[in-house]
Amino acid sequence: MHQTVYLVMAIVLVGRTCLNSPFVSGQETSTKSLEAELTDVGGMLMKKMMPVASELATSPELSPECAGSLFKILKATRAREPWAIRMILANGLLPNNVLEGSLISLGGYEQCLKTRVFNSEGEVTHKGQYCSLFVYPPWSVIETLGRLNPLTVTTNAKIGKKALRIGLCTLNSCSEDEIKFLAAGVFKQYGANTTVSGCRTDDPKELTKLQYASIYYLSVLGLLVLIGTLIEWIVMTLPAPDMEASLLRVWPPLRWLMYFSAISNTKRLLKTTARKENQNLVFLSGFKIFLILWVIYAHCYVLIQPEFARTPFIFVDLSEKVLFQLMLNGLLSVSTFLFLSGFVMSFLMLQSRAVVRKQNPIGVYILAAVRRYIRLMVPIISVVMACFLLPHFADGPADHELLQQQVDGCIHRWWAVLLSFNNFYTVDKMCMIHLWYVSTDIQIFLVIAFPLTILFVWRVVETIELVYFRPFTHVATYVLGVVVGYLAVQYGKAKIGLVMQIAQWIISLALTGFILFITLPWNRGNPPDDITTAIYGGFHRLVWSLGLVWPAYACATGRGGLLNAFFSWKPFLPLSRLVYCVYLVHVPLLYLRMGILKTHISINEFFQLNTAIGLFGMSLFLAYLLYLSTEAPVTHLERLLFEGKRKDAIMNSAKKPADALPAKMPIVEWETKKDPLEKGFEIKLTIETDAKKMAVKESGVDNGAFQADSEKSKL
Repeated sequence: MHQTVYLVMAIVLVGRTCLNSPFVSGQETSTKSLEAELTDVGGMLMKKMMPVASELATSPELSPECAGSLFKILKATRAREPWAIRMILANGLLPNNVLEGSLISLGGYEQCLKTRVFNSEGEVTHKGQYCSLFVYPPWSVIETLGRLNPLTVTTNAKIGKKALRIGLCTLNSCSEDEIKFLAAGVFKQYGANTTVSGCRTDDPKELTKLQYASIYYLSVLGLLVLIGTLIEWIVMTLPAPDMEASLLRVWPPLRWLMYFSAISNTKRLLKTTARKENQNLVFLSGFKIFLILWVIYAHCYVLIQPEFARTPFIFVDLSEKVLFQLMLNGLLSVSTFLFLSGFVMSFLMLQSRAVVRKQNPIGVYILAAVRRYIRLMVPIISVVMACFLLPHFADGPADHELLQQQVDGCIHRWWAVLLSFNNFYTVDKMCMIHLWYVSTDIQIFLVIAFPLTILFVWRVVETIELVYFRPFTHVATYVLGVVVGYLAVQYGKAKIGLVMQIAQWIISLALTGFILFITLPWNRGNPPDDITTAIYGGFHRLVWSLGLVWPAYACATGRGGLLNAFFSWKPFLPLSRLVYCVYLVHVPLLYLRMGILKTHISINEFFQLNTAIGLFGMSLFLAYLLYLSTEAPVTHLERLLFEGKRKDAIMNSAKKPADALPAKMPIVEWETKKDPLEKGFEIKLTIETDAKKMAVKESGVDNGAFQADSEKSKL
């Protein structure tokens, strides 16, 4: 009989056994008894399996407990015991959409793990154990599947390189190695190779020492936020201004604890105004929001295990759709962020070149690099520490695969992240694959920032030429942004006619549209020749970035029109400050999704878009927690470390206006110095005396261009 018939009959038998009564009480039926039919089927299966089981059970590779459990299962199946039927039905069968590329049949994960075998005294003697069985079928089977599929060649090529993944439910008397031996013994007679992995029961997972350390670390951060918030709340309730000043003078660490206050940090986060001189960069906030949405949407397709797709061949159909090219070209968001990073750094440094020129360029460069590293790396440390806990919460057939692979990369190569060397490892050895971009960003900054600093001391044209033509793919895109930032500041007021502006918009749309959709005919069965492929691979990022030149220049110089007005919408400002944290946390959430997945993934545009939007919302919440516990406090502490005796005004924002403080009391005001995305700050230290007021401004190393772009999304 066909396996489906067996399945239906077994389900009926389970229901019959559990009810132990006629299907319709009080009525006689003239239908044939399914129990009798299944008894015959069970007898036939016993005749087939008993010789194999007897041969394997006597092997020295099996323990007596494992061998005994084999006969126990066969005997219980023949006797139609509920636990045996339950366990058999929890096994995976032939994948439903095997001719559409589906190679997995996960079976009943929860049903298997909840199976219990009781003795006569009601004690549990055995538990269900779930394993993943991988079967590599012989080529003859692949050819048969190919003949059943009109796309014979495609089917053969794709299935032949993969294994059939089947959920296997056994008793916990057998170890994973013993199950491997049993599976090999059953399938070798058919010429198929097998392997088994991921065997587990529903016993609680034990925390490792590293996971305990992660819990302590995250608990300390949470406690600091709670204490800082409580202290600020108490300070806000003080009846007199001089009491606050006295309190902080008596015990200065109170000020440090207030760096973690959720009150002040949330106020800063929700600020929707920008300094007048930075209005030209407000458009970046909305731009970054849509870029991170693009990144998340693409990752929802990419960061999965393809075999879990319900119909993997659907990717071929989707690739022929026009809008799906946005997903296929999602990596262009890398070029976009690099372009914007270079643009912002150049724009801001040129705005404050008078200050920078007074500083030692080498000192400015070193200090700027250190500060940027701190602001980028400390949030990553918190995310990685949290990721160590993900395997404890993941519970699914594949929780030991993609998710564990990424966590193991952090366990064994954490130092590569700290040294910004993570992007030199292969994907399967990286610590959280998306952190490669942070390493790339830091590396490019180290290469570009120093010559850009020299640019303010030496001649401009020669320096730009030296930097612009460096033969690095990503660096070229970054430097193109630097050039555009230079043009926006130096020639922002240049007269450009309406016709020329319209032409520039058309050219930009043509370049970006060309790069996005040139892949459409290739995905429809008309692949390019080798020369075209080489040209596209070498220049498509640069051409895409060229398409961004005019929009960035136009928005920064007041020529953006409706586009600039839309991206400059005030509600985008608070969200944009969380973009970097959103990027850091959304990928671990996708890995966690794979770790808890117990069924197929429906590869459908609507479901994937729905997933992306939901993931964005969840990531925003976690990003806010990361901002409160790590990013905002690090910003304050980093300033305290590098600005010496300069004081902090977080107290002032808590309660009182400046004029409420006593005479000769330092009044410190934190003001956004650069763009509204909080990448740098101006510090005004106003010392009130009886005779005069003195204002001291920060040095060039505090220029926003050198600050870590910690709100910027990374891919």
